[in-house]
Amino acid sequence: MLESISCQYEDVRALLLESGEEGRLNDLSEDTLNAMVMFLQRFKEATKALEASKTPTLHLTAVWLDHLKRHLQPSSTDNLTFSSLKAKCLRILVEKYEIHVLHKLAMFLHPKLKSLKLLVEEHSMETVLNEVRCLVNDIKERCASPTQRIATVSSAPPEKRARQSEGLSDIEDSSSSDECTLDEVSAYIDFKSPREENFDVLSCNLKKH
Repeated sequence: MLESISCQYEDVRALLLESGEEGRLNDLSEDTLNAMVMFLQRFKEATKALEASKTPTLHLTAVWLDHLKRHLQPSSTDNLTFSSLKAKCLRILVEKYEIHVLHKLAMFLHPKLKSLKLLVEEHSMETVLNEVRCLVNDIKERCASPTQRIATVSSAPPEKRARQSEGLSDIEDSSSSDECTLDEVSAYIDFKSPREENFDVLSCNLKKH
């Protein structure tokens, strides 16, 4: 609505002048109106992006939170009104906008955001990676056959097998497969995704370790 009035400001002013009601615009300058429209435009973009119905949006939650926080930072060109407005909006945004672990998982599962650069705290990144590994192990456990489950339980972990052969360390091949064992999460992190804007990650072959 504000955007429509801004684009037709002169037409609205002319109509009010004809009807003798031009005084309605006395407390509203065109510059202030345009500034308000620009201020609200970022929120409109965020709302439109996050309420999309035909594309995934969960991974964009933290992204737009970062965009809006930067949008609400004070500027040297702000007058007192906008300075106060930004401060109040930022306070409400921080209080109401909560990033859940599912938002972080969605970011990690998006090839363009898997580095989790928006997660400032290092332990937060580790929490996400550990959660993904737990989910992967859970899926593998549920999909495994009874024979595979028995083999998994009875087999010694890589680090234990390595210790059993420590007496031969001086003659062993240093490129032992046990030393470079990587799980699916590590392989995904190391995978270099294409630079194209749109691509199907399911059709890409991750390097097998």
